[in-house]
Amino acid sequence: MSDIQVRITDVSTPGHSTGSGWGWGHAGDAAADTTSGAVTSTFQVSGMTCAHCVAAVTEEVRGVPGVSTVAVDLGSGLVTMTGNRPVDEPAVRAAVEDAGYELVPGSL
Repeated sequence: MSDIQVRITDVSTPGHSTGSGWGWGHAGDAAADTTSGAVTSTFQVSGMTCAHCVAAVTEEVRGVPGVSTVAVDLGSGLVTMTGNRPVDEPAVRAAVEDAGYELVPGSL
């Protein structure tokens, strides 16, 4: 399994920290909201240049098992997904590649 950089995002209630920040890890590294069970993961994608790119990545990543929401930021290349469990990094990588782009290892 290759390493990618994952952003750990605090999705918990205000005043409660889950140690958000950047770090090396695998897809199992994600922030969990213990009150709702939501897990958020963020990956960086290279090659996106327009709204069509954003739509293609969003559509493919939305099909990854366990993903319920997807937000793609064109400017930064960050793709943030929320679901009911940590996402499978190889499944995210495959979805991004199916859209015609790639995850950026060690990018942040």
